[in-house]
Amino acid sequence: YRTLKHKGGISVVIGDSCLYGVHVPTDKIIAKIGQSIGYKPQIEILRERRATQHSHKLVESNVRLIKP
Repeated sequence: YRTLKHKGGISVVIGDSCLYGVHVPTDKIIAKIGQSIGYKPQIEILRERRATQHSHKLVESNVRLIKP
């Protein structure tokens, strides 16, 4: 955070997961952690996908953490 310029940011492409039938919204977790340390999070859904062993729909997202 301290090394980024004003309005600079980080971008991470990440997919959520479903472990033992429990959905883990990784993009929302990363955004919440970023917000707690001072970033302004933005989540952009890139695509939807299916879990191989579950019927749960999963997403791949671009999580941007912008320094205000």
